[in-house]
Amino acid sequence: MGHDQHTRVKEIFLKASELSGSARAAYLDEACGDDLKLRNSVITLLENDSPETLLTGLSESVVNAERRAERMKAHVRVGQRIGNYDIKRIIYAGGMGVVYEAEDTIIERRVAIKVLHEDLAQDENIRK
Repeated sequence: MGHDQHTRVKEIFLKASELSGSARAAYLDEACGDDLKLRNSVITLLENDSPETLLTGLSESVVNAERRAERMKAHVRVGQRIGNYDIKRIIYAGGMGVVYEAEDTIIERRVAIKVLHEDLAQDENIRK
C-alpha cells in the first residue's frame, strides 16, 4: 500500500470513527465505493479502535485505569532487554501485540518496538 492509499485509509477511518450504525455504513459506501481493499483496511481499523489508541488522542489519565492496568499486567518485558534494546515502558497494548518504548543501546536513541502476541507470532503470514 502506497503513501496515497495510507492517507486515504486514515482520512476515511477518522471520519468513520465519529459515526455509528447506518450513518457509518452509508459513509463507508460513499467513501470506499467499489474498492474492497480500501474498505477492508478501514473496517479492520474500526474493529480494533479503542479509546486507548494513540489515534484518538486520549491521554492515559482519561482511560479507565483498572482496565489499562489489567491489560498491561500480561506484558512483563518492561525493564528487560530484547537484543540491544532496553525496554522502558509500554506505549500501547492491542489486539495484535504490544508496542514498547525502548532505548537502542548501540546508537543511544529512543525507539518503538512492536512485539506480537505469542499465539500470533507462531503464524508466518502474520509475522510477515
